[in-house]
Amino acid sequence: LAEKSIPLTASVFYHLHVALAKEFAGILGRHEDEREYSLLADDIKKAIVTKYANPDTGRFAKGTQSDQLFVLWSGMADDAGYEQAFAQLISAFEQKNWHLSTGIFATKMLFDVLRTNNRNDLAYRIANQNDFPGWGYMIEKGATSLWETWAYSDNVYSQNHPMFGSVDEWFYRSLLGINTGSPGFRKIVIKPQPVTGLTYAKGSYRSPYGLIESNWRTSGKRFNLEVSIPVNTKAEIWIPAKDASGVKEGGKATGEIREIKFLRMEEGYAVFATGSGQYVWESTLAK
Repeated sequence: LAEKSIPLTASVFYHLHVALAKEFAGILGRHEDEREYSLLADDIKKAIVTKYANPDTGRFAKGTQSDQLFVLWSGMADDAGYEQAFAQLISAFEQKNWHLSTGIFATKMLFDVLRTNNRNDLAYRIANQNDFPGWGYMIEKGATSLWETWAYSDNVYSQNHPMFGSVDEWFYRSLLGINTGSPGFRKIVIKPQPVTGLTYAKGSYRSPYGLIESNWRTSGKRFNLEVSIPVNTKAEIWIPAKDASGVKEGGKATGEIREIKFLRMEEGYAVFATGSGQYVWESTLAK
């Protein structure tokens, strides 16, 4: 089912490994190696863009879902028209009626790319398909665990496999909005991405510092979020909001609460800094 452009995807992974080698060399203090790998990574990136990018359309290689996801996720599209490349990705999904034609790697990249572009509406539309191929199709066919392939396989491929389990990460990072802001969750970022058709989400993640909880609900244009931030951590809370002045915590205007600091408005969110504790937020959605 997956449409493959192996030379492109292999080249992207080559770049990724060289970039990691550069990072490791820097951590180890091997600065000559770091410089060498940095120059090689730049050369590989330039070669990929020259070979596979269409600068007029943003299309890479065959322009499949996987092709566009690989270059968007890896930064290859940054120098070749990111917005055009993202538009090509949307077009590739439209051509498949919002069904996946991706394999294990591009499926994971899909949720990362859509989350960082604040397009959880598209992620929800894709993940919520009930016909073939997709997770909903597995459920419709009676699956209680994930299959190794999109199509049901009788005793050939596994019927209990992590192959497409990246959808679970989407539940936590996009729907609940639980993300790490620093290694080990010493800093926590809560950025729920509510979507039309879903009125609530509730869940938790047990970090090294303790339980992180996120529980949100919408009613019309009202948004409510309950958050639990463990001790010895700090958090950045992103509240979907029309404006910061209408955001309340515990029934009070945030400006009246010394422990909460308003940072900025960004991408339709009011962003606040907090410490550990239990918080109950309210806001009015922009749309």
